[in-house]
Amino acid sequence: MPEITVLITAPSDSEGYVYLGDWITQAQSADVEFLLADARPASDEALPPALRRIGRPGGSVQGIIDEGMRQARGAWVLLTEDHCRPLPGLFDAYRKAMREHPHADLYAGGVENLTSTSPWGFANFLAGLNHVWPRAHGTPPDASNANLLVRRSAIQADEIAVDGGFLVRTLPCLIAQGRHVACPDACVDHIVPVSGPREGMRIEHRIVTAATMARRNVLPPRPPLVQFLRDLAAIPYYVAISPFAITAHLRGTPQYALGTVFRLAVLGGAIGIVPLKIDLKRWFSRRARAKGAASAST
Repeated sequence: MPEITVLITAPSDSEGYVYLGDWITQAQSADVEFLLADARPASDEALPPALRRIGRPGGSVQGIIDEGMRQARGAWVLLTEDHCRPLPGLFDAYRKAMREHPHADLYAGGVENLTSTSPWGFANFLAGLNHVWPRAHGTPPDASNANLLVRRSAIQADEIAVDGGFLVRTLPCLIAQGRHVACPDACVDHIVPVSGPREGMRIEHRIVTAATMARRNVLPPRPPLVQFLRDLAAIPYYVAISPFAITAHLRGTPQYALGTVFRLAVLGGAIGIVPLKIDLKRWFSRRARAKGAASAST
């Protein structure tokens, strides 16, 4: 059994595993296997012994992650994405953290955004609440599916039985129980080339929509009114608080400007309204189904 399975996930529109060579070169160990998981159909393509590929046609990123966790053979799973490049010393830093904190089940690696020159370059953190982390030097709040190491035996089968279970249930549970350790020295470059505000909003809208749907499908539902009020309360945070907090991290850079605050406020409004739209749509759909069932019974 390999020590570590490097699980590299990719959406259906991915351009391919362009940084796979960087991962293989840095691993340089027979105790590491690579599992490539994406939303494209599985193929009969011959791969080296240390490489495996699973295809889940049309699957969500959350579902691809869960499937990869089920099929990983390693005692540990290093989760990353196809557009992440490992920075020097990543494996050494993780192994050092494992020696110093042997009882931890989750190691939260670092994420930088070094090569995306646009002010809309960002990394997304989907564990718990969604966080927008632009090109600012800092530590992710919890753990990112762009770079984390998790003990495979700590993942419960029922947690990943539903798409989104690993991100929505497993990660928050391990963090809440204090079974995780920050490992910022094990770092990846999260490469998101975004050409402008419109594309940034499109990408963020897609990611937040997927994350919200995963949370709604996995977590117990709240009463509609309670969920509606929570959705409304989140919008001022994204529009009026988060933009200033994020821009404060950019002090000393060209992005430290009122224009950045404005662009982030627009982006915040776009992503803050997503849960509200989803919940209203689900609520009206349920009402329509209930009326249809009542009409059919009469």
